[in-house]
Amino acid sequence: MFYSVEVKADDGQFIEMLQGEDINQLLSKAIDLKTKGFLGYYYEKKKLKATAGKDLAEYVSRDLRSQQDKETGLLEFSVQNKLSVKWDSLLREFEDNNPEPVSEGAVSKPVFEKLPPEPKPDDPYYQYKSNIKDDLIPFRRQKNKEALKHEFERDYRKWEKQKERVEARNRIRYDEFMESKKKLEERNSSKYKEWEKLKDQLNDDIKIYSDGYKSLDAEAVEKYCELIISRSDFRGMRIDRKPALRYVEDKKFLFIEFTLPKKSELIKVKEITFDADGEQFLEVEYTDSELEGRYVKVLQNIALKVIYEILSLDSADAINEINFRGIVKKEDRITDRSINIPVMTIAAPKEEFLSLNLTTETLQDCFELLGGIYTSHHLHEEPVILQPASTYQRVLQ
Repeated sequence: MFYSVEVKADDGQFIEMLQGEDINQLLSKAIDLKTKGFLGYYYEKKKLKATAGKDLAEYVSRDLRSQQDKETGLLEFSVQNKLSVKWDSLLREFEDNNPEPVSEGAVSKPVFEKLPPEPKPDDPYYQYKSNIKDDLIPFRRQKNKEALKHEFERDYRKWEKQKERVEARNRIRYDEFMESKKKLEERNSSKYKEWEKLKDQLNDDIKIYSDGYKSLDAEAVEKYCELIISRSDFRGMRIDRKPALRYVEDKKFLFIEFTLPKKSELIKVKEITFDADGEQFLEVEYTDSELEGRYVKVLQNIALKVIYEILSLDSADAINEINFRGIVKKEDRITDRSINIPVMTIAAPKEEFLSLNLTTETLQDCFELLGGIYTSHHLHEEPVILQPASTYQRVLQ
C-alpha cells in the first residue's frame, strides 16, 4: 500500500509531507523531524513515537474503512445522489473544450538592426579649420575645403550603401515574421474550423441519437446507456466503462456484459495497528472468507448500481428489463490471451426493480429476489460456464 504522512509541529505549523510504501520508515522519519533540536532527544523520541504511532494507525485505519465503505455502498450512494444525464451535456462539454488559439506571442518578434549614424555636412569633422599656411596661400585653403567636401560625399555614399544593406536584412526579418504570423493565424483558423466541423457533426449525432432513443432505435438506446455508464460515479474505483450492450427492440430488453474488477484489485488490509513495544506498525489483513464476502458485495453493488441508473434514467420507457452479465478478465496460461470468465448474472424487470428498497442493508436480499447468481469458480484454473438467469434463457429461446 502507498501511505502519506503529514508532519506538523506542536503549534500546528506544517513541516513536511512524507510518502512511501513502508509506513514504519515514514513514521521514524516523521518522529526525527518533530524531535529535531530536543535536549532529551531519546526519551522525547520514544514517547512521541508511541503516541504518534497509535494516532497514525487509527487515522490510516479510518481511511481504509472509509474507502471500503464507499466500495460496498455504491448502490445506496447512487439512490441518494441521483445521476443526471442529458444529451445536451455532451455538446456543452465539447464546447467547453474548444481549442485555445495560439497567441501571437508564440511567434518571436523580429529584432531589427539599427541604422548606422548618418553623416551630416555641418558635423565639426567636415568643417574647415583655418591655419597660418592656408591664410598665406589662398589656393591651399580652397583645396582643403574641397577635400573636406569630397570626404563628406564619400562617407555619405558609404553610409547609403550600409543603410541599404541593413534595411534589406530588416525587411527579410520582417517578412519572415509576417509569414510566421500568417501561418499561425491559418493554423488557428484551421484548428477552429475543424473543431466547428466536429461540433456540427456531434450536434447532428446528438439529435439523431436523442430522437432515435425516443423512438426506441436500438443503436440510440445503446448509446444512451453508454452515456449513463460513462457519467456514473464509482467513487474512485477503477472501472471499465465500456461494456458490451445489445438492445432487443421488439421485447424492449437490454443485455449488458460488464467487466468487473478482480478480487486482487481490492484492498486486502483490514486495519493498521501499532506495536508500542516493538515500535512498528502491523497490517491486519482480511481472511480469505472475509475478502470473498467483501468482493461479492462490491460486485453486487456495481451490478445493481448500473441497472438502477439505467432504469431510473430511462425517460423514454425504452427498457422493460435488463439482463446483466458480469465478467472478469483472466489470462489463459495455455494461449497467453485474455479470456472472459462469467461470474454474475441478474435479470431485472424494470417495474419490479424500481419498486425495491435499494439500500446497503437490503443489497443481498434484492440480489436474491432478482434471481441473481454469483460464482467464485473463476478463481479456479478451469473456467466454469455460468448459467444465465431465467429471463435471459427465455429471450434466447
